[in-house]
Amino acid sequence: KEKTTLANELSHALADKHFNLGKFMDETPSNDDEDMAHTAVVEGQASWLMLAYDLKEAGKDPVPTEEMLKSVVDSSDTSMSDFPVLKSSPLYIQQSLLFPYTAGTLFFDAVYQKMGKRAFAAVFEDPPIDTAQILHPQRYFEHKKPAQPDLPQISNQDKAKEITEGSLGEFDHDMLLRQYDGEDLAGHLSPHLSGGEYEILDRGKGQQPVLEYASEWDSPEEANRFFRAYKGVLKGKWNRCDWSVEKQNMIAGTGDDGYFLVRLNGQTVSSVEGLTDPAEWRRLQETARAKSSVQVLFRPTS
Repeated sequence: KEKTTLANELSHALADKHFNLGKFMDETPSNDDEDMAHTAVVEGQASWLMLAYDLKEAGKDPVPTEEMLKSVVDSSDTSMSDFPVLKSSPLYIQQSLLFPYTAGTLFFDAVYQKMGKRAFAAVFEDPPIDTAQILHPQRYFEHKKPAQPDLPQISNQDKAKEITEGSLGEFDHDMLLRQYDGEDLAGHLSPHLSGGEYEILDRGKGQQPVLEYASEWDSPEEANRFFRAYKGVLKGKWNRCDWSVEKQNMIAGTGDDGYFLVRLNGQTVSSVEGLTDPAEWRRLQETARAKSSVQVLFRPTS
């Protein structure tokens, strides 16, 4: 066990020597999803090498078998049992700590199977750019980039102060849906995400922070499924959630954080949450209705 742990640490040391892990981990500070993917590269490669070292020590071919790889994924359940604090922590915290080791190991194995020894440098020189590429290595090989949907815009946008902003990828959406809509729906929907963005704004004294969010999906059908699933998210994350508007492409109402508006537009789902001014909330609804009317009026015919 001590030798295996040493192999893990030495793999980190070698990677750091050749690719500067500090810079590799910090070069995208505003892109949380890409940062998670980079962490999965670092930990996944090291975990894969630990398995390879054990095989070599046993006089076997130093390429992890499917059973060994499965054991890495299954070990997440053991980790929960061995560490009660981890088991009692929120789902997102649990899985964000385990993801780099479980999904990261499977990702690196897929790259190694395709590239051989060249994989050791390739994952650092041409790293994955989102968690979807970690979860679906074929997207990494195809260099499939995440979409960056436009965020909805509130009034007086220029006067608001940005608290934080960033990307929301497949891992984030999988956790969100698992938390509030169940594992089956999450497993079906999250792989269909094309990309997500968010921004949280401080609008000044006496007002709630406002969340602006948008996600793009690979088809209107999947976007519609997520739009309907997002109702479960709103109901789950708040103690109080009341609908005043519930239409085919828009829901609006009030929750613990104030007024909200969620909209479906083709392959995009967007939301504004945390509004305190009912007049502004109504204006956003009217703007959304007007945009929908224009899109229907000028929709191209086949």
